[in-house]
Amino acid sequence: MGGEGGFLVGGVPRQAKVFGQMESYDPVGDTWQRHAPMTTPRHAVGAAVIGDWIYVAGGGAVLGGSVQSAVHEAFTLG
Repeated sequence: MGGEGGFLVGGVPRQAKVFGQMESYDPVGDTWQRHAPMTTPRHAVGAAVIGDWIYVAGGGAVLGGSVQSAVHEAFTLG
């Protein structure tokens, strides 16, 4: 879930993008599936599964992680 792309030049982000995509892997079928993206794009999140829900907390809101998010969202894949 999430991710980042781009690069830093002298500590300044260039072509920076933070992603909100959500994907899951099925090891039995050896396939990937796309899901609705996170409402708040970010990278380096903390996540936990409780019941049918995936709880995603924090993460970097910009390339490199100099700005951290305080957002906490919950998703279900069902």
